[in-house]
Amino acid sequence: MAKKDIIVALVTPFDEKGNINEKVLSELIEYNISQGATGFFVGGSSGEGPLLTSNERKNLFKLSKTYSKNTMMIANVSALHTDEAIDLAKYANYLGYDFVSSTAPYFYIHDVKDVAQYFIDIIEESGSKMIIYNFPKLSKFTFDLENKYIINLLRHPGMYGIKHTNYDLYELERFSRVNKNLKIYNGYDEIYLSTLSLDVDGAIGSTFNFLSKYFVIISDHYINGRYEEALHIQNNMNAIMDVLIEVGLISGIKYALSLYGFDCGIPKRPFRELSDDDKKKIDLVLEEYLKE
Repeated sequence: MAKKDIIVALVTPFDEKGNINEKVLSELIEYNISQGATGFFVGGSSGEGPLLTSNERKNLFKLSKTYSKNTMMIANVSALHTDEAIDLAKYANYLGYDFVSSTAPYFYIHDVKDVAQYFIDIIEESGSKMIIYNFPKLSKFTFDLENKYIINLLRHPGMYGIKHTNYDLYELERFSRVNKNLKIYNGYDEIYLSTLSLDVDGAIGSTFNFLSKYFVIISDHYINGRYEEALHIQNNMNAIMDVLIEVGLISGIKYALSLYGFDCGIPKRPFRELSDDDKKKIDLVLEEYLKE
């Protein structure tokens, strides 16, 4: 079994004025590279991409690429309309990003033909390789893997892979059956170990911002047949995830990062700031489950 990619769904650090904090961003990227991360997913849901203006997203792409060294770089270009997604993809491609990614266009309910064409237009008009961000909980779109338009999309030469943020592991396996050359990345941290049994190519995760080394270790344990050790660490990660979800995932991750010396500020509104009780819950779960 090949080595697995651990790709950080990078949070976006903000200063007290709500601007991108370049210093903290560079330090966070450098830290995760030192922990074994092999790439960064920039401007996704964990990075508050949908809450940023187009210019802010481009600035985030530029700054992140500056400090990424030789790691895999993926720019999330999800947008309500195709032209904005193409513009973002062209800019990411210009900066030297390896891949772009997008959810199905959201808010409006589009038919399957329009959704497939959305992805094809981004690929063909930007010259980028695409990793589809399959996140049906937020996009409200489910890929029909028997539909001719979806099959044609998944077999398009510009398709590279799938970020599968879905608990449906049967669907994950079926993507590979449609196109065996697709790279498949798990998108839910809490089921990473389970997806290794389906030989995923790695994972793109939000908690990797401060827990990446533990997922590198899970990969290593699994590949080398140390299944009980891998399960023990995955269970610990899930206990932490439970609390982060309870208090608010993005706010919780940013607070956890502050405990590691990374002041990422507070998320954009309408995300709320954590209460003292919320912070205490995170303190306690990290103390309990990150014992060396």
